[in-house]
Amino acid sequence: MDGAAERGRLDLVKWLSVVRNEGCTIAAMDGAAKNGHLKVVKWLYNHYVGRCSSEAFNVTAINGHFEVVKWLCRHNRAQTHYEPYVVTYGVQAVASAGDTNTLRALLKENCSWYYVGKALEQAASKGLTEIIKLLLTVKLRQANVSCALRNAVEAKKIEVVKVLVDLCSSSEIRAAYPNIPTGKIADFFRKTIERRDVEEKWGYLRTQHRTLDRMKATRDVTRNQDKTVSFCGLLRSW
Repeated sequence: MDGAAERGRLDLVKWLSVVRNEGCTIAAMDGAAKNGHLKVVKWLYNHYVGRCSSEAFNVTAINGHFEVVKWLCRHNRAQTHYEPYVVTYGVQAVASAGDTNTLRALLKENCSWYYVGKALEQAASKGLTEIIKLLLTVKLRQANVSCALRNAVEAKKIEVVKVLVDLCSSSEIRAAYPNIPTGKIADFFRKTIERRDVEEKWGYLRTQHRTLDRMKATRDVTRNQDKTVSFCGLLRSW
C-alpha cells in the first residue's frame, strides 16, 4: 500500500485496504505528499494516517506541490493533538516562488528562523515585496535583514529597499551602497541618512532640554525646602 500511495494509485490503495489487513505506514502519506497526489493524501488522512513527517512536508514544498502543503497545514491544525510541522528549507522554496497564500500557512507552523532568514535574503534579490512583508512578521536576526537590504540594492529592487531600510541602522545603510554613487536607490539612501541625522540631532537636543528642565525643577524644590526650614527655625526662636 505504501508503494501504491507513492505512485498515486488511489484505486489500488483502496483495493489493498479491503483485501489486506496490515494497512500502511507513514511512508504512504510521505510518498503521496512528496509526489503531489492530493487525492491519495486526503484518503489516507481519513482512513489511516493523520499527517506526514516534517521531512516529507519540506520535500513536498521543494517539489512545488503547494496545494498539498496548504491542505496538510490546514488539516494538521484541525487535529485534537496538534503538533506543528518543523519547517526548514521548504519555506525557502515557497518564498522564492512568491506564493503568499502557502507562505502564510507555513509561517503558522514551527519555522526555523535560520531558513526564514535565508528565504528573506533570496526574496529580496527577486524583489518579492509582499513575501518580504510576510517574512518580517517572524522574529529574525538583524544580520539577515541587513543582508537582504544589500541583496535588494545589488538587484536594484527599490520597493524592497523601502521596506527594509527602516529596519536597518545608518551604518548598515551606508554599508549597503558603497559602490552606487548615483541612481534612485543611492538618492533614497542619502535622503534617509540625512533625515536620520537631523532626527538624531534634534533628539539629542530635546534630551538635553528635558535634562535641564529636571535640574531646574529639582533646584527650585530644594530652594523652597530651605526657605521653609529657615522660616520654621525663626518661629521656634521666638
